[in-house]
Amino acid sequence: MEEKATRELKESVQVIYKDKKTTPAPTEKN
Repeated sequence: MEEKATRELKESVQVIYKDKKTTPAPTEKN
């Protein structure tokens, strides 16, 4: 369950950052 939540969160973060065209979040570098 944790894996799924983390994946969804990462996807949401990616979409948000892609939409804002800002530098990726530190967690994305992992």
